[in-house]
Amino acid sequence: ITSHVYTEPGWYKPILTVSDGKQSSWVAGEINVACPGGNISIELELILDDWPSEVSWELKNEGGSIIRSGGGYTVGGATIKERFCLPAGCYDFVIRDSSNDGICCKYGRGSYKLTQRDYVLASSNGQYGGGETKEICLDAVAPVIADCPIDIIIANDPDSCEAVVTWTAPTATDDKGSVDLVSNFEPGAVFPLGTTEVTYTATDAAGNQATCSFTVTVEDTQDPMISCPANVSETVAFGVPGKVIAYAAPTFSDNCTGASIELKAGLASGETFPVGETTVTYLATDAAGNTAECSFTVTITEDPDAVDPEINNCPTDITVSNDPSDCSAAVSWIAPTATDNSG
Repeated sequence: ITSHVYTEPGWYKPILTVSDGKQSSWVAGEINVACPGGNISIELELILDDWPSEVSWELKNEGGSIIRSGGGYTVGGATIKERFCLPAGCYDFVIRDSSNDGICCKYGRGSYKLTQRDYVLASSNGQYGGGETKEICLDAVAPVIADCPIDIIIANDPDSCEAVVTWTAPTATDDKGSVDLVSNFEPGAVFPLGTTEVTYTATDAAGNQATCSFTVTVEDTQDPMISCPANVSETVAFGVPGKVIAYAAPTFSDNCTGASIELKAGLASGETFPVGETTVTYLATDAAGNTAECSFTVTITEDPDAVDPEINNCPTDITVSNDPSDCSAAVSWIAPTATDNSG
């Protein structure tokens, strides 16, 4: 990687070339090294003819004072580039040729132009005889962006953690003509969950810029998916209070990462379920707070009581005499006892 530090104010258009030894690719960019104090950067490009020493120039402010000048050139056909930082306003560019034949086209093909970024302030094909004066007025007016979209809030695309978002792009105009309008996202781009800022930048030919921004917020509104195992039915012997039940864990999924599952009601797998019906409920929650739940039942049925009760200590047959002067008798015995497996 080769780096370069730009220190002189002006607009630069470096080209980055990347090669793996087999193929090369390149990308062009633009760098603005701003003038201090809010001044405006302009560039003079002067192509000399074969008699460079004849050429001189001056740049005068509105009061007629010379603020920049050049001359005394020695290399014929050379291209001279100079950059200036100037306050907004109008100036006179004066160029002279001491032989009164300009810089084109008898002794070479000279020319000049003064630019503010890509905006041509003044130019000449070099056929100006002994000299000429041209007024230049620096463009300090930024372009205007109209119809910047308002903030957008949109739900995720189905089964996706993103959303394709469209909008009507703003427009840009400038009092001097054409405008470049670029953005970090274009309509129809895919946006991730959350809030993303979209910025449009309008740049006129002179390098003046205006921006507008809005946000795109993609919200996850889709509930997670959850599936419980089938209902469970088991039996236990009469008198057994419950049974250990192991069931398959519920499955869940979500369009985004970060979902979790928890037991909300009933018992976990591997615990002892009591006789009767127990409802087991699981809840899935995603990172956005969307929820889904499922339930199933575990039914433990007790086998019927098939054992008769037992009577113990049943008295033997009793024979007694009648009570005196009576035709009957009061009879006593020890009552038997009874037990049963159910209690």
